[in-house]
Amino acid sequence: MPVVINGFWRAFNKKGLKFKKKGTLLSVTFKEPLDINYNDSNEIILEQIMDAIEQSKKFMPFPKNT
Repeated sequence: MPVVINGFWRAFNKKGLKFKKKGTLLSVTFKEPLDINYNDSNEIILEQIMDAIEQSKKFMPFPKNT
């Protein structure tokens, strides 16, 4: 079951063990269970998982123009 934690990277360090910014609002979203075909390639399965937890490139914010 995919779980999305919004605000995680803002609040915690790279390993997720120490606070970077206390007081950051976190929200947790539980998504529908995945229907994974384990006969697919590793790349396809990884892409499906990354999409489900909103960590694929299509969920990354656009860079700010400076």
